[in-house]
Amino acid sequence: MNAVEDPGKVAVRLYGLFAVGHTILWFMVACLSQANAPFDHIEMVYWGHEWQWGYYKHPPLTAWLAEFVSLLGGSRVWPVYLLSMFCILGCFHAVWRISRRVLSPWQALLAVLIIEPSVYFGWTSTEFNNNISAKVCWAMFVWFLYRGMQSGGTASWLSAGLWLGGAILSKYDAGLLLVACVGFSLIHPEARQRWRTSGPWLLMLAAALVTGPHLLWMWEHDFATLHYLRSRVGPQPTVMGHVLNPLAFVGSQLGAIAPCLLVALLVLQWPLKRRVLVGEAKFARDYLTCVLLGPLVLACLFSAISGGRLRSMWGAAMFTYLGAVLLLWFESKTDRATLRRFVLTVAGLGLLMAVGAAGRNALGGHFKDHVSRVEFPGLRLSELVRESWSQRTTAPLRNTGGDWWLCGNVGALLPERPSVYTDLNEKLAPWMNDDVFRRQGGVILWQEPDAGQEFRAILKERFPAATLLDTVNIPSVRFPHQKPVSIGMAILLPETEAK
Repeated sequence: MNAVEDPGKVAVRLYGLFAVGHTILWFMVACLSQANAPFDHIEMVYWGHEWQWGYYKHPPLTAWLAEFVSLLGGSRVWPVYLLSMFCILGCFHAVWRISRRVLSPWQALLAVLIIEPSVYFGWTSTEFNNNISAKVCWAMFVWFLYRGMQSGGTASWLSAGLWLGGAILSKYDAGLLLVACVGFSLIHPEARQRWRTSGPWLLMLAAALVTGPHLLWMWEHDFATLHYLRSRVGPQPTVMGHVLNPLAFVGSQLGAIAPCLLVALLVLQWPLKRRVLVGEAKFARDYLTCVLLGPLVLACLFSAISGGRLRSMWGAAMFTYLGAVLLLWFESKTDRATLRRFVLTVAGLGLLMAVGAAGRNALGGHFKDHVSRVEFPGLRLSELVRESWSQRTTAPLRNTGGDWWLCGNVGALLPERPSVYTDLNEKLAPWMNDDVFRRQGGVILWQEPDAGQEFRAILKERFPAATLLDTVNIPSVRFPHQKPVSIGMAILLPETEAK
């Protein structure tokens, strides 16, 4: 590593090695340490079967992406893991691109490496969900908006609009980023001039075209996603909740980025010395600072006013540009010894985090008496469902209904890709109802003994033609000492065969 002789080429080479290494490392953690696909992974895939413009919890983009790559992989789990890694890689790439314009090659590399120890770019990346897809859409929107404001190119403005639309179709907290960017464009003198061009209007048009069908879906489905969001912020707030909830959110975010701040101290000059910037570098610093702090401040204001509780993972997309902001605000060291120490420290922390995540997934069951999501025997359950169905009919298995986790595993893991009638509730699965389920037939699943005799009575009343089977006990994939998973099952043959 020689920052003096050839800084550009060496920094670019190291960035490429880091990007590839991070992707491979965490992809292997996901594939090798998780015996079963995680909670959100299963949900996204079975939602994606239906290609809806919205689902009762979230906007649709994440489910579409999960379904698309799952189809390409033949209903295997690993393509969705790889998709998650590519989303993280997209975040790194956005930081790298914008940093290369206003920082030296080595500083641009540092801007990427500083965020590597955050839980948001490693520990949580093995479960593909709305936070992951929103994160890359946030990062790319910020990059293309910056390009648009700097160059004024039509392609950059349109791309920014498409990425903003993708962020909204991933998670509604993209609205915080949008408000922050609009505020910056109105306050900052240089950015304000862009409103006299066609760029911002092209951005809004592109975003509107992308999100319009989802907004129509929301209207037609009684704003189901907003009702779910409201339920996630907790019950009726207390007086102290207006103070404690935003403080708790800030505390959780500081915990998530604490390793990043600590490693940044290895390259920042001490005592901290503020950089004097002019031109594009000064604009980039102001812009990225607003992008970083604006959504955080707005989220805390919302919590303080409403008293609502903010989930810690709602900050997952907010700190992608943390390294770039720190290096634009403060003087840094790029001598050979400092760079070597920093790179080795970050690599060690990244490896340690990966080992910890793998250990949690692979060995955590030793300390539990019940089966966790990533240890669940989903594939064995899917095979039993297929066998039970094929023993009674030659018709294709088109549907499963009942407990969403059980049915979701079957829907996500079987090549037949049956639809999931979530909890036998039309509001949760608007693509299905009792009449369609009776006509097409399917397998009904529930947890024993949780559901009990009451569920069986309701089941016979709603689907009198269903045949109730004996309870199936499936042992843990890895840990024999854990209680087996007890599952109730019923077969409802298609109406044409039932007659």
